[in-house]
Amino acid sequence: GRRFGLINLRFIKPLDTATILAQLPKGKPLVVVEEGTRLGGIGEAIAVAALHHGWHGPFVHLGIPDTFPAQGSQGEILRDLGLDADGIAAALARL
Repeated sequence: GRRFGLINLRFIKPLDTATILAQLPKGKPLVVVEEGTRLGGIGEAIAVAALHHGWHGPFVHLGIPDTFPAQGSQGEILRDLGLDADGIAAALARL
């Protein structure tokens, strides 16, 4: 069977709830990775939409905390926040 689904959102509004729910079987983990703040971000909107449609399961939301990150290149900042490939892979391995 399918191990995971991937959705690359082209836009935030209107939220494509139908596509998201089609990729999200009940009881399976929902992982949202965004290069924006978690607080008030798209991950929260996706989680709320999923919950309103009966989804339940583990939720992992990777994004920028509601603080100022340390200075550096984009790659350095993403690495420090766990938003690079290694950080995302590590978060998924913890599931």
